Amino acid sequence: MNLVLLFYLVLVNVIRCQTIGDRIISFIKSGLSDMACTEQVAVTVGVVSRGNVIVAKTMGTRDIENDLRANDKTLFGIGSTSKAMTAIITKKVLEEMNYTWDTPISKIYPDFKLNCAITDRVSFRDLYSHRTCVRRDDFWWTSGPETFDLDVVGKKMKDLLLIDGCEFRKDFNYNNLLYVYGAYVIEKISGKPWAQLIQEKLFNPLGMMESKPYFREAKKTDNWVVGYDIYEGVFKPLPHDSDKIIDLVGQAGSIHSTPGDMVKYLKYLLENKDTFKDLFWEETVDIIKNMAPVNLDKGVFPVTGSLSKYSVAWALGDYREGEIMAHGGTTFTTHTFITISREHDYGIFLSNTGSGKAKDAVQLLTWYIQDLLLGKEPWLNATTYCSFPEPWKKQKEEKEKDLLEGFVISSKLMNRTSYIGVYEHPVFGNSSITLDGDGSLFFQFNKINCTLYVKEKTYDTFRCLAFLPWMINNLKVSPMERLLHLAYNNTGITFSSVLTEGYSYKFVRSGGTQILKRRTTFSLIIIGQLLLLFRTFL
Repeated sequence: MNLVLLFYLVLVNVIRCQTIGDRIISFIKSGLSDMACTEQVAVTVGVVSRGNVIVAKTMGTRDIENDLRANDKTLFGIGSTSKAMTAIITKKVLEEMNYTWDTPISKIYPDFKLNCAITDRVSFRDLYSHRTCVRRDDFWWTSGPETFDLDVVGKKMKDLLLIDGCEFRKDFNYNNLLYVYGAYVIEKISGKPWAQLIQEKLFNPLGMMESKPYFREAKKTDNWVVGYDIYEGVFKPLPHDSDKIIDLVGQAGSIHSTPGDMVKYLKYLLENKDTFKDLFWEETVDIIKNMAPVNLDKGVFPVTGSLSKYSVAWALGDYREGEIMAHGGTTFTTHTFITISREHDYGIFLSNTGSGKAKDAVQLLTWYIQDLLLGKEPWLNATTYCSFPEPWKKQKEEKEKDLLEGFVISSKLMNRTSYIGVYEHPVFGNSSITLDGDGSLFFQFNKINCTLYVKEKTYDTFRCLAFLPWMINNLKVSPMERLLHLAYNNTGITFSSVLTEGYSYKFVRSGGTQILKRRTTFSLIIIGQLLLLFRTFL
């Protein structure tokens, strides 16, 4: 009788898994069949529940131009969800050397330096929970510098400024560079590169043999997804080397994987609850802004859900009043979201490639799958999957503005040659202003560049629409995500952007030469969708 009952329970569980898996695949395919709905080109999904793999599958097209279908071996960049993997190997190295998450890093590695106000107190828990108050300087690497030598970067970290009014260990400020710096320290004390540690301490033990630590390694397989944006209603490919920039900060976001490997990782997280008890739920820091790509406001949507705290590579929150931990990740090509529920014993991995709506789609799909795993009929269906946040919340209509209105080409500016020069920063390197072929002023910082427009009847206020290294070549891109605003005054250059949360950085004119009849400081503001691209935890 007991054997019969056991067989029955096993059979019920198998049927449950097959039913849920089939519904997940069908729902994802319905979205892919109508690209205008979710703007997804390819989707990969891995789901684990109660120790069973519910689904591990990839659907869609990885390369539209060459008509190449994605398959279960196709590699997707998992973006900032790589941070949790970096945290895992960090924990392993620390334990091997009899250190803890809370040991001051300067005692582990004396050459560790941040701002002198915090250096002696900072621990790995501080770095990986984004609670150091060090300003976020993503433009340093997203601008596409030719080199990003970590030995050089490590020595410059002490010069990064702190956020005014930020309280150490109390305030949250997401920072990719601090994961890079933390992993750099682990490399130094272990004597092994980060990529080797990821392979030896995570990929190999879990059998994640298809995963790659860097985009450059994924590209060698010739089975990776191409990034896309929409232009005049048609998907157009992003430059194929866009994600090379992510490799510069690989420890924070360059890992590429497959659904088969990611379900192994999900099972590992769910089965090793005691091992990671000190990572999750304890000593959390409040997140200033909800980290979920989309927030389910109470009283607005049929269910509630949010991510409001953070602790060591995971955002913490709830869905349908049940505790979850989750993290997202965005590269220039992919959008990823991972959700873990220890309470209900499930894990979900989703990644896709596509245009703007695709980023929200991984969150919407996560909610749909969570409902199935919880035994609830999903509140999202094929119609609301496309219309979200409507009918519950009206979608904001954004009117496109002429961002260069009131500005004229800088070739009309007299004495424009006086602006020409190289401007130096001790941490971030050089920017420059030169003359373009038509006599206009041309600004460049690493691979970000643009022709300057001067405000009418002034000589000290400029704007431009920049070329960005991850842009579609020769195609129109939303002006808002390319807008640079420049204003000049004396003795140097002050550079600020949305990527740096609006903080200012002073650049000094090379040789100390001053601009004739005017002061030589300018500020640069990158406005718009770049904030959405890099502010998320990916």
